[in-house]
Amino acid sequence: MPVQGDTSCTGVLIYMILLDHFLFPCNSQVFFGIPCPVCGFQRAFVLLTQGQLLASLKMFPALVPSLFLILFSVIRLLKPSMVPAKFLKIFAIIVLAIIVTSYVFTLASLL
Repeated sequence: MPVQGDTSCTGVLIYMILLDHFLFPCNSQVFFGIPCPVCGFQRAFVLLTQGQLLASLKMFPALVPSLFLILFSVIRLLKPSMVPAKFLKIFAIIVLAIIVTSYVFTLASLL
C-alpha cells in the first residue's frame, strides 16, 4: 500500500532527473562563442540539487549567495521589517561582485 510520502519523494526524484536533461542553452555562447556572466548557473543548480556542493561552487561561485539573495528578497516582500533594505542592497552588491569576479576569471581562462 503506497504511502503519501512515497509519492512526493518520487516526484522530487523525477524532477531532479528531468532537470538535468532540459537545460536552456546560453545564447551568448551560442551566438557569440563567449559565455555570459551567469553561464553555469543552471548546471550549478543541478549539481547542488544532486548534493555536489563543491562542484556546484566551482561551476558557478555565486549560486549559493544568489539563492540566499532571492530568499532574503522574498522575505522582504512578505515582511519588510525582517530584512532591512540596506542589508539587501549590500548583499546584492556582494553577489554582483562575486559574479563579476568569476566572469573575469572565466574570460581570462579563455585567452
